[in-house]
Amino acid sequence: MTAFCVFASSMPVARERAEKQVPLIKPGTRLRYTESEWRALVEERASDIFCRMSPVQVSPAFDAPQFCDEWISLAKTTGLYEGYVTKCRGESLDKKGNPKISKTSGMPIITWVIFDERVTA
Repeated sequence: MTAFCVFASSMPVARERAEKQVPLIKPGTRLRYTESEWRALVEERASDIFCRMSPVQVSPAFDAPQFCDEWISLAKTTGLYEGYVTKCRGESLDKKGNPKISKTSGMPIITWVIFDERVTA
Protein backbone atom coordinates (compact mmCIF):
# COMPACT_ATOMS: atom_id res chain seq x y z
CA MET A 1 0.00 0.00 0.00
CA THR A 2 1.46 3.34 -1.03
CA ALA A 3 0.29 5.83 1.54
CA PHE A 4 3.07 8.44 1.88
CA CYS A 5 4.52 11.08 -0.46
CA VAL A 6 6.35 14.41 -0.41
CA PHE A 7 4.75 17.73 -1.30
CA ALA A 8 6.80 20.89 -1.97
CA SER A 9 6.99 24.05 -4.04
CA SER A 10 8.48 22.95 -7.35
CA MET A 11 10.48 25.07 -9.80
CA PRO A 12 9.86 22.66 -12.74
CA VAL A 13 6.09 22.96 -12.19
CA ALA A 14 6.42 26.74 -11.89
CA ARG A 15 8.28 26.81 -15.25
CA GLU A 16 5.55 24.75 -16.92
CA ARG A 17 2.90 27.14 -15.63
CA ALA A 18 4.95 30.16 -16.73
CA GLU A 19 5.44 28.76 -20.25
CA LYS A 20 1.66 28.59 -20.64
CA GLN A 21 1.22 32.17 -19.42
CA VAL A 22 3.97 33.99 -21.34
CA PRO A 23 2.91 34.81 -24.93
CA LEU A 24 5.19 34.11 -27.90
CA ILE A 25 4.32 37.43 -29.53
CA LYS A 26 5.18 40.87 -28.12
CA PRO A 27 2.02 42.75 -27.21
CA GLY A 28 1.49 45.81 -29.37
CA THR A 29 4.14 45.07 -32.01
CA ARG A 30 2.95 41.63 -33.17
CA LEU A 31 6.57 40.51 -33.50
CA ARG A 32 7.74 37.21 -32.06
CA TYR A 33 10.10 37.20 -29.10
CA THR A 34 13.52 35.72 -29.74
CA GLU A 35 14.15 32.45 -27.95
CA SER A 36 16.44 34.09 -25.38
CA GLU A 37 13.96 36.94 -24.71
CA TRP A 38 11.09 34.50 -24.26
CA ARG A 39 13.14 32.23 -21.97
CA ALA A 40 14.10 35.26 -19.82
CA LEU A 41 10.42 36.24 -19.50
CA VAL A 42 9.49 32.64 -18.63
CA GLU A 43 12.19 32.45 -15.93
CA GLU A 44 11.06 35.77 -14.44
CA ARG A 45 7.44 34.65 -14.40
CA ALA A 46 8.43 31.20 -13.02
CA SER A 47 10.23 32.78 -10.07
CA ASP A 48 7.09 34.82 -9.27
CA ILE A 49 4.92 31.70 -9.47
CA PHE A 50 7.39 29.68 -7.40
CA CYS A 51 7.32 32.25 -4.57
CA ARG A 52 3.56 32.08 -4.15
CA MET A 53 2.64 28.57 -5.27
CA SER A 54 1.03 26.03 -3.00
CA PRO A 55 2.85 22.72 -2.52
CA VAL A 56 2.34 20.03 -5.18
CA GLN A 57 3.18 16.32 -5.11
CA VAL A 58 6.81 16.01 -6.13
CA SER A 59 7.65 12.43 -5.21
CA PRO A 60 6.17 9.07 -6.10
CA ALA A 61 4.05 7.34 -3.47
CA PHE A 62 6.01 5.37 -0.87
CA ASP A 63 5.15 2.57 1.57
CA ALA A 64 6.69 4.16 4.67
CA PRO A 65 7.55 7.69 5.86
CA GLN A 66 11.29 6.98 6.15
CA PHE A 67 11.43 6.63 2.34
CA CYS A 68 10.00 10.16 2.11
CA ASP A 69 12.81 11.37 4.39
CA GLU A 70 15.39 9.74 2.11
CA TRP A 71 13.76 11.29 -0.97
CA ILE A 72 13.83 14.73 0.69
CA SER A 73 17.53 14.41 1.53
CA LEU A 74 18.28 13.58 -2.11
CA ALA A 75 16.02 16.33 -3.47
CA LYS A 76 17.69 18.98 -1.30
CA THR A 77 20.86 18.56 -3.35
CA THR A 78 19.08 19.69 -6.54
CA GLY A 79 17.75 23.01 -5.22
CA LEU A 80 14.58 22.71 -7.32
CA TYR A 81 12.17 22.35 -4.41
CA GLU A 82 11.32 24.25 -1.22
CA GLY A 83 9.06 23.69 1.76
CA TYR A 84 9.02 19.91 1.99
CA VAL A 85 6.00 18.30 3.68
CA THR A 86 5.40 14.58 4.11
CA LYS A 87 1.76 13.68 3.61
CA CYS A 88 -0.18 10.46 4.00
CA ARG A 89 -3.56 9.18 2.89
CA GLY A 90 -6.27 10.01 5.39
CA GLU A 91 -9.75 11.31 5.95
CA SER A 92 -10.42 14.91 5.02
CA LEU A 93 -11.70 16.85 8.04
CA ASP A 94 -13.99 19.87 8.24
CA LYS A 95 -13.40 22.92 10.48
CA LYS A 96 -14.85 21.18 13.52
CA GLY A 97 -12.62 18.11 13.10
CA ASN A 98 -15.34 15.81 11.80
CA PRO A 99 -14.67 13.71 8.68
CA LYS A 100 -16.08 15.12 5.43
CA ILE A 101 -18.65 12.77 3.92
CA SER A 102 -19.08 12.18 0.17
CA LYS A 103 -22.56 13.09 -1.02
CA THR A 104 -22.62 10.26 -3.56
CA SER A 105 -21.25 7.33 -1.56
CA GLY A 106 -21.86 8.39 2.03
CA MET A 107 -18.28 7.37 2.90
CA PRO A 108 -15.54 9.65 4.32
CA ILE A 109 -13.49 11.50 1.69
CA ILE A 110 -9.90 10.19 1.53
CA THR A 111 -7.19 12.67 0.51
CA TRP A 112 -3.57 13.62 1.26
CA VAL A 113 -3.18 15.00 4.80
CA ILE A 114 -0.05 16.16 6.61
CA PHE A 115 1.73 13.25 8.28
CA ASP A 116 2.41 13.74 11.98
CA GLU A 117 4.61 11.06 13.56
CA ARG A 118 3.42 11.96 17.06
CA VAL A 119 -0.18 11.03 16.18
CA THR A 120 0.70 7.59 14.80
CA ALA A 121 3.24 6.69 17.51
